[in-house]
Amino acid sequence: MTHPVRKASMLHIIVLTLAMLLSSCRANDLSNACLPLKAPGIVVLLRDVHVMSWTRTDLLIDPANPSRVDPSLPAGTRLRVSKISQPRVFDSNNADIEVIGELEDGRTFLYRWGSGETIHRAPWESADTPELRTVPCANN
Repeated sequence: MTHPVRKASMLHIIVLTLAMLLSSCRANDLSNACLPLKAPGIVVLLRDVHVMSWTRTDLLIDPANPSRVDPSLPAGTRLRVSKISQPRVFDSNNADIEVIGELEDGRTFLYRWGSGETIHRAPWESADTPELRTVPCANN
């Protein structure tokens, strides 16, 4: 027979562990942080981008995977940005920086802007923007 105190202690440990895991899965909201884009906002693509179907949104804009592409979005496409976040994961040094929003036709998108504290030149940024930049507000 399990002692009532031992059983209560184990339950307490399980609850605390679950709480810690759930709190580590929250997203760090970067919508109004040190990034060169604020949300909500509107951006216009300066170059074509490849997209693919995605589970969390209708489209994934992921420059890291150009070989797995569906149709592309042409330069001039307007994107309504609703949120910029960095989901907290166990290895937060590599957590993606995500831009989430929708196209004018109502389809939703997710753009993987970078990871950790580094962002890439986004398709709405000019060619004279550095390819990689450090953003100190990420991973906080």
